[in-house]
Amino acid sequence: MGIRLIIKREIDFTENVIAKKWFMKPFIKWYLKKQQTQFVNNLRKLLEQ
Repeated sequence: MGIRLIIKREIDFTENVIAKKWFMKPFIKWYLKKQQTQFVNNLRKLLEQ
């Protein structure tokens, strides 16, 4: 019988990003969200080792 401890944490990403090209503006939010999700997934894997 094992006990599993679940700890919830919150990460607040604060970034100031300015697109160099006007046509990139619609994609900035999507790109940053993707990068932040990947960062959190990598961090989670590292901490679970």
